[in-house]
Amino acid sequence: MKSTDTWKPTKYVPAKNGWRPSHDVAEVTRADRFIAGIQCKAYERLIRKHARGRLLDLGCGKIPLYGIYRAHVTECIGVDWPDTPHPSPHIDIEADLNGPLPFEDGRFDTILLTDVLEHIAEPALLWREMARILAPGGSIILAAPFMYCVHEAPHDYARHTEFALRRFCAQTGWMSSSLRHTAEARRFCLISSPSILAPRAFFRLCIWPWRRRLPALARSSEYPRKPRPPSRLATGLRRRSVDAGTDAAMSAGCSHFIRTDKGI
Repeated sequence: MKSTDTWKPTKYVPAKNGWRPSHDVAEVTRADRFIAGIQCKAYERLIRKHARGRLLDLGCGKIPLYGIYRAHVTECIGVDWPDTPHPSPHIDIEADLNGPLPFEDGRFDTILLTDVLEHIAEPALLWREMARILAPGGSIILAAPFMYCVHEAPHDYARHTEFALRRFCAQTGWMSSSLRHTAEARRFCLISSPSILAPRAFFRLCIWPWRRRLPALARSSEYPRKPRPPSRLATGLRRRSVDAGTDAAMSAGCSHFIRTDKGI
């Protein structure tokens, strides 16, 4: 990776017990901080367990995970599109990830592909290229969003289920050794109906953390001193839950994590 001595944490920053999402809203919005925290812990656990040797960070952007994997690998190469929306002076090679990758066969022991697969127009081609450049016995650590809003348009092409990921592995001759949904997000994110998802996500993300402060907020000067009729208050809360819940549902993504071993 270029200029490693000037690298600074961006999306993820060190904390007392590992790493956590940054509080800088330019890196992680408040709406995304909940799911980013779950992702960060999953990335950290998988990288520490599986990353080794020569690592390729595909679609690396600002290389936010470098601080986690640098102690576990001997070499790291960052690759991203020439017109990436996340430019960085640490990117080694600019290449179109929708085409052949500029590396020889068996070049890397570990490939990292996080939140990139949905931006690939022809994912089957990328899977074949990763299979080609991965060394025998190597591993790929991949994360892909499942229920998440359209982003980086118009280059947002798909959401992949766990069955699609397993099929990609089977087609490239890899053994899928683990596939995990992000923690308990599975309970309310893997629901087919957004109308069911929204109220649950809204309550968990917005109401429950503030449950002890709601009475004080209702008595603050921002609200009329004269009590509202119960029917109006209930109507207002229902209206807010629908509007804010929709936003919460769009931001509460669910990622699939998969680690695959290329047979020796």
